[in-house]
Amino acid sequence: MRVSLTRKRVKNLNLRVVPPSGEVRVSAPRHVSERDIVEFVGSRKAWILDVQQRILTRETPRRHSLSPGDTVPVWGSSLCIQFQRGQYAAYRDGESLLCRAPDYNHEALQALYDQHLREQMKARIPALLSEWEARIGVKTQDWGVKKMKTKWGSCNISAARIWLNLELAKYPEACLEYVLVHELVHLLERYHNARFYAFMDQYLPGWRQTKAVLDTPLET
Repeated sequence: MRVSLTRKRVKNLNLRVVPPSGEVRVSAPRHVSERDIVEFVGSRKAWILDVQQRILTRETPRRHSLSPGDTVPVWGSSLCIQFQRGQYAAYRDGESLLCRAPDYNHEALQALYDQHLREQMKARIPALLSEWEARIGVKTQDWGVKKMKTKWGSCNISAARIWLNLELAKYPEACLEYVLVHELVHLLERYHNARFYAFMDQYLPGWRQTKAVLDTPLET
């Protein structure tokens, strides 16, 4: 397996499979040995091959501006966007996502959808965080939600602060839990090494199946 390796000022080993070619790219801290990098890539081989296969066989979904009648994912369910004039608000109404704004435009719908996802995340994270901090035996100082292009989450180990990707609210709630646990485990082990994955297997035995869900792009 050919791998493009970049040494840089990063805290963790990071691996990406880049479309459309399926190239494997690894960024690694300067102090991590080549042996550890080979072990890290080898532990992800099955996932890499699966992602490469899906990249080669799938068509890239077309992106478009949101309009009333479109369906959008929220916690793994598809909701139909409905628009009403009124004060800014977005909430679920049965199988619909009702969006209200003084005037209709595509940008307002997108902003209201993002607002709804953010509210959903912030409603669920505190209880999950409290539960998993106690189970793992770690403590965060701060957390937040934001849009992230290449990661589902991040952990600033020295500040004990985690960030979670807003897009997680589109997937089943188990995906949010998996990423949260992943970032908390980094407070026990900085690197994606055998010790890190042993902790993941200990605390969340089914994490690989959940991760596979996140590795499959949503059709939106």
